[in-house]
Order: sequence, then structure tokens, then C-alpha cells
Amino acid sequence: MTEPTRKSVAPGIVGTGAAVKTAQVPLPEREDTPARRARRWPWLIGLVVILAGAGVAFMRSGGGGPAVPVEVLVPALAERVLIVSGRTESALTADLTSPVAGTVLAVLAEEGQKVAQSAELVRFDDGRPRAALRQAVAALDAAILRRQQAEDDARRAEELGAVLPKVERDRAEKALAQARAEEERLAATVEQARLALADYSIRAPFAGTVLSRAVDPGETVQPGRLLLRLADLGKLRVSVEVDEALAAAVSPGQRAVVELAGRDAPLRGRVAWVAPEADAVTGTVPVRIAFETMPEDAQVGLTAVVNITVAQSAAALTVPRSALVEGPAVFVLRDGRAVKTPVKIIDWPAERVEITGGLAAGDMVILNPEGLADGQEVRTAPMPGGAG
Repeated sequence: MTEPTRKSVAPGIVGTGAAVKTAQVPLPEREDTPARRARRWPWLIGLVVILAGAGVAFMRSGGGGPAVPVEVLVPALAERVLIVSGRTESALTADLTSPVAGTVLAVLAEEGQKVAQSAELVRFDDGRPRAALRQAVAALDAAILRRQQAEDDARRAEELGAVLPKVERDRAEKALAQARAEEERLAATVEQARLALADYSIRAPFAGTVLSRAVDPGETVQPGRLLLRLADLGKLRVSVEVDEALAAAVSPGQRAVVELAGRDAPLRGRVAWVAPEADAVTGTVPVRIAFETMPEDAQVGLTAVVNITVAQSAAALTVPRSALVEGPAVFVLRDGRAVKTPVKIIDWPAERVEITGGLAAGDMVILNPEGLADGQEVRTAPMPGGAG
């Protein structure tokens, strides 16, 4: 017996080889669109009511205006400090130049070398001035002999008295006067030759340090040529330029703090001198700062930043400069509103400005008044860290 042929059937459909009948399952009818919309309206209305209530609650909780940062004014120590920059210099400096035309034989000091007062630094070829000095000395010696001879002649004429004619006595006295005058002239010539010879040796006018050397042995120089620069580094100070608009606040004796380039520790100082005249070209007034304790191993020409304390108040009210608006004025937070309040200030180049009128301790000053209008409703912004 043969096995009946099996027919493959589609999954989910059972068949025996006869015609396959399919049945359609009816779908539920879709709701009418207007009916659906009618049931949606109550939900929308409820959502609007909830949002409106939340808005009213937000308004009542202080959300009726922008949040602004504020600062409560508290009297505190305040200093007006002028910050200027300058450079170190020595109170005792000298540019040593050549007083003569000549050839340099030797340079006896190097840059950075410390030298004693009167130490020889540069030597010129002094052959000619030495010869001139010897010649002048020889002429003076001859004049001395002539003066001595004239004195002898005048003394003998005086001893002879009436025996010697008066004309001879007068001639002897006149010769003596001429000999003495010639001796004085030649003595001055010798002194002049000695001074000229001294110009051929350059010596230190004071004890100090050689800052720079501008000549070498063998060079022929002319009068006025710079040879060496000398400074006493034990007498350093700082020279600064103060804007003429601020110079009236600076006076001798004011405290200063000096920061030198390359040094971590600041140095104390004082205003030592304020120039009586402003520079017409730069519009500045020169000021010198003296160190209370002289810095060790400091160089001339170092950049220095100087903080000069020009005024101090034990209990001052200050606000950030960013809180000021035109007027000058500030916005003060009062009863939830920004109130524009005129103030008197001391205008000084600093981040904080001292208030001298218009505000009192305890006032809440709005720190960022940009875009605010007088009387505008505002609220206090949370403080950093979550504080209210």
C-alpha cells in the first residue's frame, strides 16, 4: 500500500486537499471624530487650569521679576591704592666721558666690577702732557732764580742808599717786581700742565659698580666720548611716572609696596620725592620711591610695580565699579523693586569705588544693573552654594 501524498499547507491554515475556505474577522468600528474631540476638551481645560495655578503661585513666590545678585553694604577698612610701574635706578650715577683727545693705553675695570673711590679706571697715552709739564717746571725753576737775583739786587741798592743814583734803585725795584710776576705766571703754567696731565687718567669719583664699558685699549677717542658708566648700587631707588590727573594725591612720606622683577617677596618703601613740574610731553609727574630696606644684589633698570597707598579709611562703604550706572547712581533693592539711587563717589582707578553719599550701611545694592529700569520688580538671586 502506498502512503498517501502529503500536501504542504500554509502555516496557520489546516487543510485536507479540499478547497480551502477563509473566514474574515470583522474589525470594531472606528469612533466618530467629533465624538473623540468632545471627550478631549475636558482634559485640555484641566491642564490649562493647572498651569495657570502654577504660574500664579510662581508669581506670588517672588518670581515676578528677574533674579539679580545683590551685595549688602557693610562698613570696612578701605584703602585707595595707586598702582604704577617704573624701574630701579641709583641715586648716585656717573657717565665717565673722555676729557681729552688721545689713545687709550689701558682699561682697568670691567663691567660688574666694584671699584673704590679714586681708583684708576682708564689710562691714556700721556707722553705729550708729561713733556709739557716738565717744560713748564723747568721754566718755573729759571724764573725762581731770576726772582732771587732780583731780590739780591734790590737789597744791595737799598743798602747803598744815597751812594747809588735813584734811577738805579728804581730799576732794581722794577726788575724785582717783574721777576716775581713772571714766577707767578710760570707757577700757574705748571699747575695747568699738572691738571692737564691728570685728565689722561680717569678715576672713580665715588665707590661703586661699573655698569658698562664702552672703550677698549688702543682706541683713539675724542673729548666727550663715553668710556664707562658707574653707579652706587647701595643707593637704589625706584623712579615712576604718575599721570598728572592722579599726581595731586601723591605726597612724600606715603607708604609704598614695591615688587621687583624676578623677586617673590615685595619690599617696603616710601614716596621720597614728587617732581614740582609735570612733563609737558607725556603728561606725567616723575616720582621717586625710596626703599626702607635696601634690596641685596639688585640691578639698575629692573622693572618695578609700585603700590602707593594714597588714602585710608577705617569704615568705608564700597561697591564694585560694575554696580555703577550713569549719574553716578546705583540700583538698590527695596521692597522687591530696583530703585535707582544717586550716589557720591571718590572716582579712583580700582575695582571697587568708595561711596561718600547716597547710601547707608545695610542697603542692598544690585551688582548687575544692566537692563534694569527704575522701579522695576526684581527678586534676589540665590547666593553661590545654594544659599538664599
